[in-house]
Amino acid sequence: MTYLLASRLLRTEPKRSGVQFLRKKGEKMKMKKIWALAISLFILGRLDVAAAGGQCVDGFYYHSYPMIVKASIRDIHESRLNGPEGFAYFSAAGGEKRGNLPASLGGLSGWQTNVWASNFQGPRPVRNTRMQWEWTADGRVETSVRRYPAVYCQQTVDHPARFTLDAYTIKEDDDSGNPDDYVGKVQIDHRYCQSEVFGRGLRNGWTPERATPGINDVVSTSYQLYCSTHPTCTVEVTCPDGRILSCSIAGSCAMQNCSSGPDFVVCGGRRQKCEPLCPPRDPSCGTGGPSLPLQP
Repeated sequence: MTYLLASRLLRTEPKRSGVQFLRKKGEKMKMKKIWALAISLFILGRLDVAAAGGQCVDGFYYHSYPMIVKASIRDIHESRLNGPEGFAYFSAAGGEKRGNLPASLGGLSGWQTNVWASNFQGPRPVRNTRMQWEWTADGRVETSVRRYPAVYCQQTVDHPARFTLDAYTIKEDDDSGNPDDYVGKVQIDHRYCQSEVFGRGLRNGWTPERATPGINDVVSTSYQLYCSTHPTCTVEVTCPDGRILSCSIAGSCAMQNCSSGPDFVVCGGRRQKCEPLCPPRDPSCGTGGPSLPLQP
């Protein structure tokens, strides 16, 4: 049927003016058959895409990972009852002593890994289940030259032009049931990834060391950024009710990290299906509702 449709489209030739190209009748018919076959394959391909759901689209995401090399604070806000030293941490960790430091980053290594990733490292070592690097600043600037990946200061964007200057809250761990004290904020300018790496045509690389002023009692932070490009795939379908269901994940279409059907999408083995919207306050209607895209 598709082949006959394509053949009909080729029956009527446009009128030509000027020099006519002479061809043998057999050769002309052969060319028509080839074109009919090509058009029919194209139509079938489009029908297959429609039946299967959506198309998988390859793309990229861009990542900035800071390596802190120097930091200064003015006051750790440690009370006298708790001693002269204070344990500072990145509030984004969700707790005082969380996470693990990677053993390498962007081809570099050599920092101490038996330290909590949440530790905003000062110059004073305190032995515990893991080494804690603490501060004693009390109204005077104290500087630490500890070098380590800032796990909780990363930034990921879908285009290098979208990198931003971001601020990360630092708190001091108070003991004896007291609430943790706010110290200040570390500022990391991820825009250097665009100007120093991606803007120069590189897919991956380190920026030179930069220093950015801090906020409140965080005086400043010096760091390098490891900037990297990662492939990602995205797939979406239109649900029967008109809603768009989509997902994306690190990987590629060729590796089949993303796929779809008439009413579902799959990213990284996780399947999402178009579900009917439930009327408000209707307990008899399952758990349907709008589906949110997976993030890489």
